[in-house]
Order: sequence, then structure tokens, then C-alpha cells
Amino acid sequence: MLAAVDSIWQNMVSKKLYVTGGTVPSDLYRFATTSDEKVSISVNGKPGAYTTRNGYAVLARKWHKNDVVEVNLPMEVRQVVASPKVQDDLGKVALQRGPVVYCAEWKDNNGKASNLIMPGATAFTSNYQPEVLNGIMQLRATSTRRASRCRQQLHQHHPSNLNAHSLLRLG
Repeated sequence: MLAAVDSIWQNMVSKKLYVTGGTVPSDLYRFATTSDEKVSISVNGKPGAYTTRNGYAVLARKWHKNDVVEVNLPMEVRQVVASPKVQDDLGKVALQRGPVVYCAEWKDNNGKASNLIMPGATAFTSNYQPEVLNGIMQLRATSTRRASRCRQQLHQHHPSNLNAHSLLRLG
């Protein structure tokens, strides 16, 4: 049984790597740029001092009934890129807003999504769509679309709107 589990594990971490995989080693994907945005925590409307331990925020204080804790997470759209160890994902990006990873699907992008070009400085807007799948957050940006996928030809780039949706359903 252990040999079978080891085989499945090796197959998963060496061949079937996805940016959303919770068990994938963290050195395989990274953010394309750094961020200056920080997590902020307030208690009863006032900034709360905290430390981090094992990835958790720790608020050391005397708690009272009806204390209200508010956590504000950075929610800018960031591009996630693969390290050279993930050959199949080189040159590709994933989009992440806060803790959620987004996908651009062909149906929402005029029938094509694999030929979108997303420069690092692409500006995104987010828009809540309550009527879609019980509510989703949609990302929009103007990107470039590669006209030809043949590597020997010069690529013609055409402006294109990108629509990406969260993989998690809200509501």
C-alpha cells in the first residue's frame, strides 16, 4: 500500500502540478512582482497588533464579550508564474486576487483563451456578478491576443478584452 501511495505522490508532484494544488512544494510557483500591500487587523475599530506563527495571525490580548475583529486582506490582482522546474508552465501565468485563483475560459473570451498575452503591468478591474453562478467576482483587463500560434511566423498582436472568473462560487 505504501508503494502505491508513494507512486501516486511522485506522479502528482513531478508531473501533474497545478498552481492551486495544496500539496505542491511552494518553490515551484511565485508571484511575478512583489507587493507592498499588507494584511491589517483591527479590534473594535482600532488597529490590532499581531504576530504571525505558522502562517496564522496571533493577537495576544485580553478578550471581552462582543469584541469585533476585522481582517483586511490585500486584494490586488497578481500574476503567478512557474519556476523553471515546471517546464509545461513556463511562459504562462495564473491570476490571483487575494486567496482566490482565477481562470480565463474560452467561452468568456470570444472562443479563445490560450493565445492571450498578459504583460506584467496589466491593470485589472474586479466586478461582482451576482447573477452568474449565485455570484462570482469577475476580473477584466485589456490584453493582447496572438493572431498566430506558429512559432516560425511573426506574431500579430491585437487588443482584446480578458474576462476571468473565480474558481470558487460565492454565496
